[in-house]
Parts: sequence; structure tokens; C-alpha cells
Amino acid sequence: MLKKAVWAALALCLMGADYIGPVQIERTRHLLDAEFHVTVFQAESQVSTLPAILDRAFALVTEIETRDSETTEGSLLWKINRAKAGESFKLDEDLFQTLRTALKVARLTEGVYDPTDGELKKIWVDARGTGQPPPKETVESALRRVGYPYILLDEASRTLTVKQEGVRLDLAALLQGYAVEKVSRFLWQNGVRSGYVRAGGTLEYIGWAGEGKGWRTGLDHPRQIEDYAAVLELPGGRVVAASGDYENFFLYDDKRYTDLIDAKTGYPGRRSVAGVSVIASDATLARAVSEAFFVLGAEEGYKLVDRLKEDGVEAVCIEETGTTNKRLTLSASEGAQSFIKEVRL
Repeated sequence: MLKKAVWAALALCLMGADYIGPVQIERTRHLLDAEFHVTVFQAESQVSTLPAILDRAFALVTEIETRDSETTEGSLLWKINRAKAGESFKLDEDLFQTLRTALKVARLTEGVYDPTDGELKKIWVDARGTGQPPPKETVESALRRVGYPYILLDEASRTLTVKQEGVRLDLAALLQGYAVEKVSRFLWQNGVRSGYVRAGGTLEYIGWAGEGKGWRTGLDHPRQIEDYAAVLELPGGRVVAASGDYENFFLYDDKRYTDLIDAKTGYPGRRSVAGVSVIASDATLARAVSEAFFVLGAEEGYKLVDRLKEDGVEAVCIEETGTTNKRLTLSASEGAQSFIKEVRL
């Protein structure tokens, strides 16, 4: 079974954290163009050592930002996005793993999700500033430089070759997801036994919430931002990545336009999906699949999830249907249905 409609009525929030116990330490820093947040509830380490451990964890993210973020002038990705056809680049471990996951999802979606859509995304981000869609000619021009076959990743040598000048990779959200997982792993290795790490729309839990309890995660209502639609209960080590049309959007002629782009058409994905949360054990994969699912729409999105069953991928989707009397419905992949513990409509 690919999915089952469950209930009527997604950003991500932690529900009921107080039942876990007192917070030992929490820190937030702006890194990788996101608010990067860490909360620790329980740790084998002494409380006095936790600040130093978190400093080292954030240093890992700073290294990724400095070395690989496209917004850092002179970084590896900055250079790749300005390369001429035929130029090759040796990738570091972080960028290699992130790009390999992005290309995996691009192939599975036949290019509907595509990490080379950086120029298209910039066009739609700029459009959000003006409040109206970009000219058709601008979109069509950018589309000519979009396509994952325009880059060649040699996994054996971990080398990327640019085959088409003007291709612009956008890996911002996936680097955030990758960094979330890297920090979570580091904290576990340094004695943290209960906590979570969040950046952008990606959230990963460390250990258990306490006494073997699962983590309670609220899924926000996409049309009532101060409310939530449902509560999931997840085991430790799970990641939740959310994508939706309720953040980073603008309205034009009563239509919502986001910067989650269908790389085949050059226009934002919609297909009735208001929000989707993807649950997995791999944060980078969860981030990529959540964006792909949103663009594909529920029917094709659940097919993608089904193809990734061996990777432990599940999804919860909210769709908006109707014209004047719009209705929200919540559905879930078969494996995700057992995670849903409460619904508030």
C-alpha cells in the first residue's frame, strides 16, 4: 500500500519537551543560512563540559559553511558554480556525500527534482521580492542551463566535472540536512544520550526522549501557522524534514508561488500539496525527498517513497483541494501511519 488517507488538515516543532526533563544546555547559531539549534536533555558527560562539546559541534558546521557553502565567496561550490565546461573539481567528503544523495533523488524523479536548478531558484526568490512571477522568457533562458546530466560525478575518484557552462548547483537545504546529521552523530559520540538538532526544515533526534519514550513532534497546520494538525511519536535516530507552501512564498492572482521548483517546467511545484514531512534515518536524503515529494505531488511522491523503502523513508502529506471551499486532508505512507498519535483539526 502506497498511502492511506488518514485525517483532515506542515514547519516543524517539538511538542511537550518538558516531560523529558530539564534542558542541560541549548545553543542557537546562524550557520549555512539557517538558525542552527541544538538542545541537550541528557548526557553522560559532565554538565561543565557540554559548552565545549557544543562549541566543537558548531565548529563542524562552520567548516562546511566555509569550505562548501555557495554563499561563501571562494568556497568549492562557489567555484563550481562559476566553472567553464570541462573543469573538474576534487570534492571533500561533505560535499561529495551531499551531491551523491542529490543526484540519486534527481535520477529517481527523472529530473523533476534537480540540484542544478540554482539559477531557477534565484529567479523565484527574486520574484518573491517583487510579488509577481518572472517573465516567461527569463524562466526559459534559465531552463537551458538546468539538468543533472550537465554535471558528472565520478564516485571512485570523488571528482565532479562540469559539462555545461552556466550550470548552478543549489545544495543549500541538503547541506543543512547533512550538517544536522553530522552534528547529531558527533554529539552521540561525545556522550549526549537525549536531545535534538534542528536547522531549517530538518530535525534529528538523538537517543530517546526519556525512559524509552518516543519523541513527540508537532506538524504545523499549513494555513494556521500558530496551530498544528497532528502529533507524531518517533524513536530516536529518526530525522524529519518538512517542505511546504506556507513559508518562502508569495501570492499572485490568488495563487501561491514558492521557490520549490519543478526543474522540468521551471515553475514552482504545487499539485495540491500544501506540506509534506519525510521521516528517515538519513537527514540529507530526507531533505531531498521532502522537496521532491512536494514538487511531484502526492501520487508520484508516494511512489518515490515506496521506491526508497529499503532506505527507511516514510512520509506524511497534507493536500489542499477545492476552489472556493478549500479542504485539507492528511495522508501517510503505510510505515508512517503508526507514528501518528494525535490529530487536531
